[in-house]
Amino acid sequence: MKKIKVIEAVELNKILDKIMLVGAPMEDSKAIIKVCGEVEPVADAWQKAVKNAMQKLDLKEGETMTLAEVDKYLSEVLQDEIVREIEITPFAISADGEAAILSQSKITRGELRIVKELAKKEEE
Repeated sequence: MKKIKVIEAVELNKILDKIMLVGAPMEDSKAIIKVCGEVEPVADAWQKAVKNAMQKLDLKEGETMTLAEVDKYLSEVLQDEIVREIEITPFAISADGEAAILSQSKITRGELRIVKELAKKEEE
């Protein structure tokens, strides 16, 4: 298993949501679908935590916060959660899989590099 931070799982989920697997080798497709199942609940929980934190601000009538104040509040309240580590199943994408993904998906080579970096096996 590979450890990544919640914020990395959220980013990975955003990219994986845009990946199309038409023409990708079955092994690559299975690995990507497996990791999608692992990071999607984490990303959903993160979005819910942000929403809950915003709702808990409970500003009284006439009170306001600047965007910078809201950002600071969220950063402080959610700091422990955003850096919490989770485990995902590491995988590598074959050259054929990369070609198929890049030709079918709405992701950039840079985004694919992010996926490959976050999902690669940790060196022992």
